[in-house]
Amino acid sequence: MKNQKGFANIVLIIVIVAIVAVGGYFAFVKISAPSAEQKMPPATTQTPPISNSETASWKTYRSEKYGFELKYPLELKLSEKPGSTWTNVIFEKPGFQFTFFAGMKEVGGYIGYGTVWAKKILIDGEMVDETLIKCEGDDVTLQIAYTKFDGQTRYDRFDSGCFNKSLVDAHVSQMEAIAKTLKYAE
Repeated sequence: MKNQKGFANIVLIIVIVAIVAVGGYFAFVKISAPSAEQKMPPATTQTPPISNSETASWKTYRSEKYGFELKYPLELKLSEKPGSTWTNVIFEKPGFQFTFFAGMKEVGGYIGYGTVWAKKILIDGEMVDETLIKCEGDDVTLQIAYTKFDGQTRYDRFDSGCFNKSLVDAHVSQMEAIAKTLKYAE
């Protein structure tokens, strides 16, 4: 009788361990897999450059000091905050702001609460990193990083402030359109 009771306890322990192991596996898979909300776009997006006809009415910002120009839609207000070896070009409209950091020798990015998605886009003939990062709550921020080597390394980057993820389609497409107009002087 004692042997049967000991055997039953061993079987019970094995069953409990198996249940915990299976539950742990499914919990790990659920955490590891991107949710429908976090589906990753293709690793490389070969979108065509924005056409001249689309940007013909846009304003042009040019920096002789840092050797670049970009175009931006008329509805955006532009301001500049220059530093000694860099400049910030700030684009704003009600409810949204983003900045182009140019001439930086080092630039840290916002880490936030994890990457929602990351992909590559084509700017001025180069494939560059674009990352959507989770901020607090339902907010996200977009970073488009461009590393330029012109005798020295520069980390030029477009960076939005945090905004509600429901506005991703509008804000991302506008930032991408402006980023695609970036041209460096030869």
